[in-house]
Amino acid sequence: MIRYLPFILVLSCALTVGSAQRFQFNTYKGENVPFKKVNEVIEDNYGYLWLASDQGLFRFNGRNFEDFNTSLESRYIKSFSTRHRDTILFSNDNGIFKLFYSGKKAKISPWITRKGDDNAIGYPTQIYQDSQHRLWVGQLDGSVALIKGKSSDPLILKLPGVDKTQRIVFGEDSYGHIWMVVSGKGLFRYLSREEVLERVRGFEGAEDLWVRDDRMLIVGNGLYDISVGGDGRITHSNRKFVSNLPFTRIGSDGEDKFYLASGESIYTVDVELKSLNAVYGSNDPHRVEQLPFYNINHLYFSSDPMQQGGTLWVSTNQSLGLLYTSYFKSVVGMPHDNVLALAASGEQDVLISNGNVFQVNTRDKSYVQIAGLNRVSAIATYGNRKWFATADAQIMVYEGNTRIK
Repeated sequence: MIRYLPFILVLSCALTVGSAQRFQFNTYKGENVPFKKVNEVIEDNYGYLWLASDQGLFRFNGRNFEDFNTSLESRYIKSFSTRHRDTILFSNDNGIFKLFYSGKKAKISPWITRKGDDNAIGYPTQIYQDSQHRLWVGQLDGSVALIKGKSSDPLILKLPGVDKTQRIVFGEDSYGHIWMVVSGKGLFRYLSREEVLERVRGFEGAEDLWVRDDRMLIVGNGLYDISVGGDGRITHSNRKFVSNLPFTRIGSDGEDKFYLASGESIYTVDVELKSLNAVYGSNDPHRVEQLPFYNINHLYFSSDPMQQGGTLWVSTNQSLGLLYTSYFKSVVGMPHDNVLALAASGEQDVLISNGNVFQVNTRDKSYVQIAGLNRVSAIATYGNRKWFATADAQIMVYEGNTRIK
């Protein structure tokens, strides 16, 4: 048995890596950047990325970090919120500020600021703007300030059983109910008639929240898949992927995957929550490596026309990380050396010749070899008809995958 043990261990590792997701990555940190800790990022309607960092507010254009802190007394930016990307709200110790564009110039103006130690908004942490344009403001003392209008006094809501907290995450379902996760404390909901916050039992280890329509996902000691009814009650709850190391953050690419952070690792989960796969770095296509991200604060997807679902930005206590997949991918199992010709065929197929001709489905990356074709050096298509020219000066015409001339 001992002589076979190394082989079994290697096989097990190979299976683990083979089922993983591989990403190329960049890390922005150290002396080359003007910050250390990044709390959150957000994209504006011009495609710029904004950073809420320990050293202030910065705009990133893909190469340089532009400083936007000259008008801010407090440089510790905590959170962003927006309903439309042309106007972004952000919080620091002095209050809440509005970031907007006048023409193509970005400007900052106070929205609600502290007027003294007795100011009702306290020291804002996370902020969230709901569909009714109300602003929810997390507080360090375990309360939430609900601001129904810029000129109205905040309504202070106490989170039951919470004395202090660094982080409150907000979400809204399709019925207009507001949900909150207090890191390590649990799930809460707002009762609009009574104007109070109520603890929802059974989610005491909750860390982060994702809400869309009537579906809610909560991460903590596992991943909870929750359905919500029109009365604001939970109609169904199912926990999956229970782990000794809790999940602390969740993000979605808006397409078909969720991303979970746990300790120093990131995982992907399909939209039906059937499989959990680790994410590895793969800047070198011949090997994989552990991602260099620790103490992850936020997962955010910015738009990318070349990449389905967008580009993943990872905010951490030590850096800003970027995860992306290569635009160029090979088809596993298909010979692709010395490609002689390419042509699109229909909405999702590509014809590739390296002498023999393969028809590749671009959606599921499957392929078939078209029989009877070899030494093909040129391909043309029109509708369902295809023309293949060979190195010995023959032209063959196909209707679909059937030869007609």
